[in-house]
Amino acid sequence: MADSRQRPLPGPCILVTGALGFVGRHLARSLLLAGQPVVGLGKHPPGADLPLQVGPFALRGAVPELPGAVIYTSDAGTMWYVPLDLAEPAPIAELVARLSPAAVYHLAAQSSAAVSFQQPGETMASNVKQPIDRLIIQ
Repeated sequence: MADSRQRPLPGPCILVTGALGFVGRHLARSLLLAGQPVVGLGKHPPGADLPLQVGPFALRGAVPELPGAVIYTSDAGTMWYVPLDLAEPAPIAELVARLSPAAVYHLAAQSSAAVSFQQPGETMASNVKQPIDRLIIQ
């Protein structure tokens, strides 16, 4: 197995949570067009089927260098995508340590205003606390 400190991508990558969501996929495509390597994160249960097509991105297969990751391609380039839950600290910490991303865009969030008023604590935890704990403070 490769040294976990080695980056699987050439140069520093950009980490995008919610990369297959509406805003996330547009940001990922724009970053790829600008020549930035992108690794996307998204919440999918273990063993769940990933979408074959999301906007301009098509699922192509596994990433041998990064277990659990898959490749999505578009006209803008290739994005590596890792299905992980931001609520689980260990896998996120391991991924961030391995990739050493140059930047993190957090777009995986609870986005319903109605739900945010019904469940303010859960909304703050998923939208603010977990990303800070998991992605920024390492």
